Amino acid sequence: LSILQYELSTETSAQKDHALKGGFCATHTWIYSSLTSPVGISRAYPALADSQAARLESAASSANSLQELTRQVADISPSQRNCRICELSDRTANDAIGKVISELNPDNPLATPTLCVPHVELALRRGANLESGRLLVRSTARALSRLADNMRRYGLKHDALRRDLMTADERKAGQIGLRKLVGEMFLVLPPHEDEHL
Repeated sequence: LSILQYELSTETSAQKDHALKGGFCATHTWIYSSLTSPVGISRAYPALADSQAARLESAASSANSLQELTRQVADISPSQRNCRICELSDRTANDAIGKVISELNPDNPLATPTLCVPHVELALRRGANLESGRLLVRSTARALSRLADNMRRYGLKHDALRRDLMTADERKAGQIGLRKLVGEMFLVLPPHEDEHL
């Protein structure tokens, strides 16, 4: 995303390509906006805005029914199905999950990686057999149980003003627990829309 951010702010060809592909999904647009400046956005997005304006104008002129107009606008709307970052993320996740599955060793269950729950599901869908699937599920279950214990101890020590006794694992347990439950925040968090737009 950092490479794209630079290219979009400096290269006309990247800006035209971005416009041709319809931009990023909403989540990746907001992540992109957090990596660049207002100047970078103002250099990167005019081609996309012009392209979308032309497509919307064409839809308004050519649609013969509300349903057709709705479909055309939906085809123009940024989504995960046409987002280059989502595509790259999905491809990377599938490659990584394939590698994890191929390296699983039922004879050494403690060496099984712990994944977040969504990636365990992806591994199960990606081709893990039942034995491999059980290894991944149990590894993640054990990790979540340990995190739950660390979260409880953190809360108790915090409430009892025994903060000096907190371990690093207990301090980080809440954030790590959320990552294991739902995945990385920047990959799953919907953007916060500015209420003043």
